[in-house]
Amino acid sequence: MSRTGKEKRRNINFRQTPKEFRSARQTQVFLHFNKNLPYKVYQFSKNLFERQMTKISGQITRFTKKTSKV
Repeated sequence: MSRTGKEKRRNINFRQTPKEFRSARQTQVFLHFNKNLPYKVYQFSKNLFERQMTKISGQITRFTKKTSKV
């Protein structure tokens, strides 16, 4: 059984240390976050955009009512 150049040699006596376990776990968590990040940013920015638009439209209607009375 020959190995290709990119395959890593397997360590059959491998034992994961707590530090390695934590770093591997962090990597998995951040990969999960980074995959879902664009959707979360879209949802957050969509809500923020809608709130800003309602604020602006409320200010515009109040401003136009004030100027039309003059």
